[in-house]
Amino acid sequence: MNISEKVGEGIVATTLKGHQGSVLCLDVSSPSQRDDTNQLDSSNTTSLSATCSLLLSGSEDHTARLWDLREHRKRASLCVQTFGDVLSAMFAPNGGVDLSNEHIVSPFGLDCTIYLAVENSVLEYDLRHTKAPIVREATRNIGTVLQHQDEVNQISLAYGCIHHPQQQQQQSKKHSKKSRKGSKLTNNTATIGDSSLYLAACDDAGTVRFMDIKGTTTSSILYHDPNGVAVVPTCAFRPRSQSKDNMRIAAGLEVVSGGSDCKIHLWDLSRPKKPISYFTIDNLSSINSDGYTSKPQVCNPPIVHSLAWSASGQSLAAGLGNGSIGIFSVDNRRLVQTELIAEDSHNASVVSVVYSDFSQDSGERILCSAGSDGTIMFWDVGSREWRNEGWEQEETNDSQQAMGEKADIAGIFAESLSMKEERPRKGFSRTRKLFDIPHGRKLNWVTKATSPSNNKRDTIFVADTSTEITCYSIPMS
Repeated sequence: MNISEKVGEGIVATTLKGHQGSVLCLDVSSPSQRDDTNQLDSSNTTSLSATCSLLLSGSEDHTARLWDLREHRKRASLCVQTFGDVLSAMFAPNGGVDLSNEHIVSPFGLDCTIYLAVENSVLEYDLRHTKAPIVREATRNIGTVLQHQDEVNQISLAYGCIHHPQQQQQQSKKHSKKSRKGSKLTNNTATIGDSSLYLAACDDAGTVRFMDIKGTTTSSILYHDPNGVAVVPTCAFRPRSQSKDNMRIAAGLEVVSGGSDCKIHLWDLSRPKKPISYFTIDNLSSINSDGYTSKPQVCNPPIVHSLAWSASGQSLAAGLGNGSIGIFSVDNRRLVQTELIAEDSHNASVVSVVYSDFSQDSGERILCSAGSDGTIMFWDVGSREWRNEGWEQEETNDSQQAMGEKADIAGIFAESLSMKEERPRKGFSRTRKLFDIPHGRKLNWVTKATSPSNNKRDTIFVADTSTEITCYSIPMS
């Protein structure tokens, strides 16, 4: 069931109902994974099906639900029953389906494998041959391999290669021979075809456990807090870089973790004993556009609640417990904080952040944050070109509008992204708050879906303490 209403100038909110408990987590299928057998009606500008294929949600009602958004007249939902709260849910990333000897009969096309974090376990569900509307049995309980001692908070999936130190010399010789024969690959790199699917899961015991899902029956442990005092609420694999011909290249595999100890750790999975870099966040003041300092808006410690990489892996956003947002870059495999957004930010913990990657050419500049204060905020964090300095800007109060003021959202995006970027003056913030949506209820998760090129709307999916999922359709032009 869905209910639509106009929220602001051009923004339409659609509500999906079905869960019986609070919705805790969301994930959206990749556009390249979807089954395009259903013809999309691009003339319907408020249709969710013109934005993405599938939405996956996890709830306190002990179920995960798969929403098929390709149908205009109905919302088909598959219910996956589990034995506990679903704290994290993810689709298998691109490349996870072997179609060579399989006939896909699932109505969900190629988006056929999902992973759920339930209590101290991670469950795998292969939905390729699912016909019944309710799924009760997991294909595999990966928790028996990971062996978490406490509740799993978040999972992350990525393709990559791990070159262990003792193997690197052999790998280097092997790739050097290929290079002399005209191979385009450099030493210690591999294409996605040579990669394995890795899963990382962080827990309340202060650890991040990871494993090769298809290739091994053992797991390894990253000790974010060796003393086991800190909770690790969030972890995320760093996206791989791309070659000039857009082939994704894996040069090792890195994951970032954030904890209640106010620390962010960057790990190389080939060297799991200690992080290659870490950053401790404190309640330092930030510098606003007038050159004055402003303190974080709440007195809570800056616990790291959420982490999100930009698509290129060049920028990392961290949602913090004091209502601020940290922006980081990776310089020579070292985490560098480029900005702390505290001015005019959230009044409570930032529980979720996501680089929106909207269909408009935003160049990874648009960041969306969701807070326990019930507000969704959109930021222009500027170009990565000046990531190590602030961004000189004009007064922006006129464009920092709430949806209740009928802001011209498409105009705000266009004006901000077309703004000429000049070399910033040292000590000035480069971030511009574009607008916010007063959602109202305490938020749990936010994710996004980018529209196809023939559609001019993008969608933000929001989970909160209610049983509903809210989908905000946002005009981009």
